[in-house]
Amino acid sequence: NADAKPPFSIWAQAQEIRKKMHALRKEQPLQEKNSASQKITQAVLSFPEIRAAKTVFIYRSFGGEVDTSALVSALTMQGKTVAFP
Repeated sequence: NADAKPPFSIWAQAQEIRKKMHALRKEQPLQEKNSASQKITQAVLSFPEIRAAKTVFIYRSFGGEVDTSALVSALTMQGKTVAFP
């Protein structure tokens, strides 16, 4: 069944990992987050698949996640269609 949830122990472990990662992101200094976002943006833009793509599907960041706004802007400036879930 595609809609079935994983066994409780796996689901509970996944939830705990998500909580820990969220806490770690909240504690990360802003300068470190910005640096990581820039490095990730540069790396993604260097991928041959991204350079060749006409459309790129990407998530919109929020909270303490890696900031994708610079990547979205760069892709748009390159004339690519950017799609979000």
